[in-house]
Amino acid sequence: MDIAQEGQEALDLVKEKRFDLILLDAVMPGVDGFSFLKVMRSDPGTRNVPILVVSGRSGMSDAFLSFGADGFVVKPMEPAVLIAEAAKFTKDRVLLLTGSPYIEEKISRMFKKENYDICAVETEEELQAKGKENRYKCVVAHLASISSFPEKFKKMVAGELMYKDPVLVLYSDSSVKGLENNNTVNIESEITKWTRAGVKYFYDPRVTIKPFSSLLMSWVFGK
Repeated sequence: MDIAQEGQEALDLVKEKRFDLILLDAVMPGVDGFSFLKVMRSDPGTRNVPILVVSGRSGMSDAFLSFGADGFVVKPMEPAVLIAEAAKFTKDRVLLLTGSPYIEEKISRMFKKENYDICAVETEEELQAKGKENRYKCVVAHLASISSFPEKFKKMVAGELMYKDPVLVLYSDSSVKGLENNNTVNIESEITKWTRAGVKYFYDPRVTIKPFSSLLMSWVFGK
């Protein structure tokens, strides 16, 4: 844990180290809390760092949240309250888009082994709403549940959720409209379409030799 006495010192520390969570005071000498938050959220390298504001000025809550803070705790508070709030932002989470109970159970099991929390939704609208409420480091989408064009869907996931540009993994199988007949040419064409839209990770068991679980280890968990 590092402690900074004022905003500029904190910004210097952020340049040197990676932090899982920042506890931010509203009033600091030099660079104040609002200015610090603005710099953090405007830099692609720090925009996803969770920032929890801890302040005695409860009336500033809405302003900080609108500036991009992830939470606001009014002090004085019990240590247990602060610990509980901090835990919300350090837990790894995945947002799963699928209307298939089988796919949901299969993919959820893989992430639970890595201690991820899973939130499953059935529509793009639900995905967007949930993604704005909480921080999801990974989005796994079953291709059968996507109705948008690739470019639009990729743009929404990368730029409109609370966690900017999470790892996006697409899962395809025979339940996807147009790919039911196992035609590898059609499958490869679909993969190319999404690749051109900027999606790096696409899985279909009919054209991929490695099991999905081992690919997730590399794509998401870095193993």
